[in-house]
Amino acid sequence: MGTTDDDDEATMEEAWRATGDFKLLAVAVAECRIRKTPPPEWLHRALLGLAYTQEADKPWFKKARQYAIRLTRYTAVCKAHDEGHSWETAKEIAAERLHGQPAAGSADTLWADWKKMRGLMKATGIDDPIYLWGNLLMRRPP
Repeated sequence: MGTTDDDDEATMEEAWRATGDFKLLAVAVAECRIRKTPPPEWLHRALLGLAYTQEADKPWFKKARQYAIRLTRYTAVCKAHDEGHSWETAKEIAAERLHGQPAAGSADTLWADWKKMRGLMKATGIDDPIYLWGNLLMRRPP
């Protein structure tokens, strides 16, 4: 892709961000088809955003999103702990790593969600799914 195409793409992205006009997304898709190129990342993100917005008002979506956020926070705290940090330090590190992300929160918020996830796992008789999944991946046939 040459400079002109890159400039056109940047202009299209800026126009979308400024106006939110859905016709711009259609034009961007058409440009990709004409050029026979994959859609740029901004277009993919814009379309995903629209898809999620359409579902976001449904109760099941809100619960699923909250669960995904809690699981992300749980995983981030566990990862920091697995790296050798104390639980107290792990929640601080996890909060720093998630800064600016949908699952961002204070160290205390991450720790509260970590406790909720552990409680859910214990109540259902499930051991830590992150570690179980990781263990399954590590097993290799002889």
